Amino acid sequence: MEETKLRSWAEGLKELRLPRWEELPELELYMDQVITLVDRDREYRDGIDISSDTIFPLIKKELPTTSLPDGELIHQVFDDIKAQGFTHVIIVTISSGLSGTYNALRVLGEHYEGLVFQSIDTKNVGIVVDDEKPISDIVKFNLTKEGYEVFTAYDGEEALEKVEEVNPDLILLDLMLPKKDGLEVAREVCKTHEMPIIMVTAKDSEIDKVLGLELGADDYVTKPFSNRELVARVKANLRRGGQAPKEEEQTTQSDLTIGDLTIHPDAYMVTKHGDTIELTHREFELLHYLAKHIGQVMTREHLLQTVWGYDYFGDVRTVDVTVRRLREKIEDNPSHPTYLVTRRGVGYYLRNPEQE
Repeated sequence: MEETKLRSWAEGLKELRLPRWEELPELELYMDQVITLVDRDREYRDGIDISSDTIFPLIKKELPTTSLPDGELIHQVFDDIKAQGFTHVIIVTISSGLSGTYNALRVLGEHYEGLVFQSIDTKNVGIVVDDEKPISDIVKFNLTKEGYEVFTAYDGEEALEKVEEVNPDLILLDLMLPKKDGLEVAREVCKTHEMPIIMVTAKDSEIDKVLGLELGADDYVTKPFSNRELVARVKANLRRGGQAPKEEEQTTQSDLTIGDLTIHPDAYMVTKHGDTIELTHREFELLHYLAKHIGQVMTREHLLQTVWGYDYFGDVRTVDVTVRRLREKIEDNPSHPTYLVTRRGVGYYLRNPEQE
């Protein structure tokens, strides 16, 4: 089963006209997960429901990629599903710890030809990458308490494998890792994914922070860090990173034209002379915010709070590096910017060079 198919579950549910999962009749809310089925006629069949106590051994367990777990029960369940004419199995996960879900879906899709297995994920998924297991365990514990689904990896190669396996919403990435260091992992992830990356490092060197941000990381925290700070940064980056505007907002936001630049909020896109400029989500958010307040000088602290979305923790280099990356993409000469301008000793502002 291709991951792209799994990631299209939302459109599949719309097409199937399935009610929201919490409104389904006879739905048993067990502690870990439930299974509900959709039939060939695209209607939910009341009373034909595989409850979580039946399916529990399949989803809870880490499944191998080549075979199903032993036992006749699970085979009989899905043989019966096919015999009754069902074509879709919707797996609803409602708590953390289901690290075998994606393997389960892939294995089931290969074993039961003609059944489409899809997953409804009700929690944000994060990966914590740190070679120090005690630190990983503490971070995982604290984020799980906040309601996140958390996976761990202990070296750079394992981190890249885990990213492909679970397609997380966010990565907490240590700088010093065996096999591949955090900078190399960040570079590889940013080539194909858009999720926020928070660098976590024991180093307090300015160059390490700047390098991480230059390579595409959205934020960083320095060990030792407080749980409050870490959770705040995770929440802020999840709010800002990779989340599309709400539907009602999409219909009301107008394009903004500043000189040769045009900002398209609905499409999350910027063009110059009609050509698309590839921006990260954070770069777009910063440019869009400054464009909405064109001519107004914004302090770094203010931008950190409004664009990054969390209280000021004391280091504004994040803003400086993002501004530098933006200039390299929107300016004809980044060394002498005409759009994104510095007001020395104060902060940054956006100007229209055609009006000066």
